[in-house]
Amino acid sequence: MKESNAVVFSLLTLACVVLAAAPLSQGQNALAFDPVLMPLGTMNLEYETALPMEKLSLGVSGWYEYKEVEARWAYGKILYYPFGKTFQGLALGPLAGVLRYYRQEDEANKMEKDTSLMLGAIAQYNWLLGSNDRFLIGVGAAVRTAVKEIKPESPLKKVDGELRLVAGIKF
Repeated sequence: MKESNAVVFSLLTLACVVLAAAPLSQGQNALAFDPVLMPLGTMNLEYETALPMEKLSLGVSGWYEYKEVEARWAYGKILYYPFGKTFQGLALGPLAGVLRYYRQEDEANKMEKDTSLMLGAIAQYNWLLGSNDRFLIGVGAAVRTAVKEIKPESPLKKVDGELRLVAGIKF
C-alpha cells in the first residue's frame, strides 16, 4: 500500500516539475473547462502543455462540485495523440492524482469524507477550430481507482469515472 502511494506521489511530483520547467511558447498550451456541468454545480478546469517530444502533452485537471457535493479531485495526466498533432484528434494516457468523496444524505453510517491517491486512464478526442486552430472542443472519458484500501464506512468508490466535454483555447 505504501509503495503505491509513493509511486503516485512520485508521478505527481514529476508532472509538476515538468510543467514548471516547460517554457510557455505560442500555440503550445491549452486551457479548457466543461461548460455543460458548470450550471449544474460542477467546475472543471484543465491545463495542457505540449512536450518537446512530438504528439505528447502533459496536463493537470481539477474537478470541484459546489452543489450536491459528492466528490472532488485533481490529477496530472500525460496524453499521447497517435493519429494527429498535439491537442488535436484522439488522445490516450495515464492519470494520477488525489480523490476525495463525501458522505451522501442517505449514508448516515458512512464517514463524513475520505481521501485517497488515485490512478487511472483517460481517452479524449479534440477538435481545433477557428483561425489558427485557437479554439478547442473535446469529448472523452476517464476511469480511475483509489489506491488505498477502502473501509466499509468510507464514502470512496473503488472504481469511478467521468464523461468529458470541454471547451477552451490554445495559446
